[in-house]
Amino acid sequence: MRLIATIYPARSIDWRIKVDSRPTNYKGQEIDTGRPLLDTWVPPRDPNETYLIYNPRIALVGKSRNDSRYQEAKDVFMPATLLYAFANKLMIAYQYLTTPGLYKRDGGQLYMDTRLCQEGTQKLSVYHGSVIITPTIIPETRNSGELIGVQFTMDSMSAGTMSHTEVREFCEILTHTDIQTYALILATFEKLDNMDKKLDAIMAMQNQILQLLGQEHIEKAKLKDTSTGLDWKFV
Repeated sequence: MRLIATIYPARSIDWRIKVDSRPTNYKGQEIDTGRPLLDTWVPPRDPNETYLIYNPRIALVGKSRNDSRYQEAKDVFMPATLLYAFANKLMIAYQYLTTPGLYKRDGGQLYMDTRLCQEGTQKLSVYHGSVIITPTIIPETRNSGELIGVQFTMDSMSAGTMSHTEVREFCEILTHTDIQTYALILATFEKLDNMDKKLDAIMAMQNQILQLLGQEHIEKAKLKDTSTGLDWKFV
């Protein structure tokens, strides 16, 4: 079973907490082990002991949309162990957006200083790739202006943008998010789902037994001859 909870929907990227009972490789592909998120194990040498195995696979996923230049975007896959490191990098990038001289306006057009932009770029290694957070200018087509924000790049591919307001709000959410809570919710749902399936199987078996008993009652009624007083019985 899988749990996907959106914790922050931004303009070009939705950030979600993903909890899965199946492990994933460095490419984010599932490996089917057949083991539930919450499982029990009894040692063969000590049958009186029971161990509760709780081994969630948790990740922060940035589900990207196509950016404003209609380029194909790539999702950001962040393992739970790097969640707070990612939040720290994102906060540093947000604070850097107020650096004097980072943005300049010339003839009504907003430009960014290339050198300062490179200095403020944050990088975080993820498995065999990396997530790069870069200060950027986001075109705002509705108001014909620009927004200051950050650009996410995953493995040299665009992964969406966030305005400075969205970054601040998202950082606040990350610093107050307990990802283990989502894993416990999934474990509870998984157990309830297994109980529902077992109950459905019991109800189906009960209905089948009742149908068989009903058919047997009908057959017995047919064998009973009321006119002659004979009562045929099964032997």
